Amino acid sequence: MSINKDILRWSLEELANEEEQKRLWLGISKNEMSSFEEARCGVFDDSGLGRLMEKGLVASEYGTLVAEMVSHLSFLLKKMPANIPPHEVISHHLMGEIRTTCLRLLESPLVKG
Repeated sequence: MSINKDILRWSLEELANEEEQKRLWLGISKNEMSSFEEARCGVFDDSGLGRLMEKGLVASEYGTLVAEMVSHLSFLLKKMPANIPPHEVISHHLMGEIRTTCLRLLESPLVKG
């Protein structure tokens, strides 16, 4: 079972970058729009990473450390309150840890390998 690394990378980059979040989630860019939920779906649903997690294959494919980071990111994203405005998502106290985890995953075999 494989994942779409392009979608995964784009989604992790969006979740890792506060300036990109402001540009895409607050409607600053006239040609592009996104949201926290779209980025979350990109990481787990659209990329296929969620299916890999459900089957318990992240550790065997990418190592225990990557599996722990993926699980931690999933946990953090689920803790984010639903239905809050984008500017509150961007400044939410969980976003610092979400950004850090995404940056670490961008450097991992999950994306680089």
